[in-house]
Amino acid sequence: MKFKEMDKDQKDAYKNILLHMIQIKSQEEQEFGRQFLRLLTLGNGSGILLLSTFMGAISSNSENISALVDPLIKFSVGAILAALMYFPFLAVSHQATASIVNQVDQFLRNQISIDDIRGYGLSKKGRVVVFFLQISSLIAFVWGLYECVMILKSWG
Repeated sequence: MKFKEMDKDQKDAYKNILLHMIQIKSQEEQEFGRQFLRLLTLGNGSGILLLSTFMGAISSNSENISALVDPLIKFSVGAILAALMYFPFLAVSHQATASIVNQVDQFLRNQISIDDIRGYGLSKKGRVVVFFLQISSLIAFVWGLYECVMILKSWG
């Protein structure tokens, strides 16, 4: 059914529903990815902060500090990889909003049917890149955490 085929009440209802859908879709879909991203960023950042503080506390023993450099590097790499995920998410959030707004505009101008409105997401290549960044950051975090535990076990 095209927009021009609807009566006034149906048109008003569809306008309100579509505008509400745009608002919900652009906020809800991005929130899940952002939560995982925050977790990775905070986890790796916390690892960097804790190791740096611990290294400062034992600075008199340079042998112990050198053992903590490897996990510190892994946490740093994990934090950088997690931060790089912001770029695809920002690009998609902007494109998703623009795409949905354009489709609603086309629907209201009777150029497309309500059935033709589609969402917007990452391309297959984009999903692979984000997945790679997520997994790489998670591996760096777990590996750095494992090394810290092994170092602490060997010290005492």
